[in-house]
Amino acid sequence: MILEKTALEGVYLLKPEKVFDDRGYFMRIYSEDDFAAKQIHFNFKQSAVSFNHTKGTWRGMHFQTPPYEDEKLVSCTRGVLRDYVVDIRPASPTFKQWFSIDLYAEERWMLYLPKGIGHGIYTLNDNTELTYHISQNYQPNHARGIRWNDPLFNLKLPMPPIVISDRDQSFPDFDVEEAIRLSKQSQ
Repeated sequence: MILEKTALEGVYLLKPEKVFDDRGYFMRIYSEDDFAAKQIHFNFKQSAVSFNHTKGTWRGMHFQTPPYEDEKLVSCTRGVLRDYVVDIRPASPTFKQWFSIDLYAEERWMLYLPKGIGHGIYTLNDNTELTYHISQNYQPNHARGIRWNDPLFNLKLPMPPIVISDRDQSFPDFDVEEAIRLSKQSQ
């Protein structure tokens, strides 16, 4: 398994290595030892699947506040999607920066997202599925989000979302002062 640094501090792109034979291939999608070699100690408490019927569906940018911040390991398991990642950690050298990457089911690439990262997806074709492994259980009172068109981040989507939930559409502008206050509480 290859773990590559990305543009954001602590976010890694994982490229599983496939071993082929007459039957097909075998690949590891998680290795505690490979993660530990990068000083990542990821233990997940739940796994989830997000299935999306329509190209142009937006989900995100989701995160949980302290003390329930979560790490995620995400992978496109059907179709193609553009994965968006925003650094909302005030102490991070990449605070308020973001990047996106296209994930294809055929490649089986994954993203590791540390605590303090906002995460969203935009589907690039119909019938797209994303699998999540998450380090915390969902805590509705600590669930927050960043709107896809928040002017602070100026995310570049291929086009405005065709399908988006009322909740994801109505997130307020990101509050930097609140992020700083919450990060001090978690220390």
